[in-house]
Amino acid sequence: MLFSALVIAESLRIPEQAVAAGRTNFAPVPGFLPFWAGVILAIFATMLIVSALLRPAEPGKEAVFPRGWALASVALLAASVAAYIFLLDVLGYLVDTLLINIFLLRVVMQVQWQTSLVVALLASVSLYTIFQVLLGVGLPTNAFGF
Repeated sequence: MLFSALVIAESLRIPEQAVAAGRTNFAPVPGFLPFWAGVILAIFATMLIVSALLRPAEPGKEAVFPRGWALASVALLAASVAAYIFLLDVLGYLVDTLLINIFLLRVVMQVQWQTSLVVALLASVSLYTIFQVLLGVGLPTNAFGF
């Protein structure tokens, strides 16, 4: 709930930019998506809190917290996302996305190498094609231009 409040507050601080060439007056302001994502997150958080409060406690049942490999995979996921963000401008979108997909599939989810490579390659190239080629979104590139 606190995170959703932070997202909403920060989305309201995003400055509105002047209408760019080719952009109509009907286009949403830059904070539109984060604002509504924060609102939806707040709704889901409220639903989760209410359902947890209304559910009767089961005697003798302790709270579930990940242990062992489950906890390690959560830590690996957080570390890989941090590395992805840090390396995005260095490696470029295509290479960085390919590497994080391979890492998550092979190491965290423990999928076979062949499947990891094929799925990571297809996902990275597909996302690159959708955003860079079809939608014209400028994605970070490396020194070699990809």
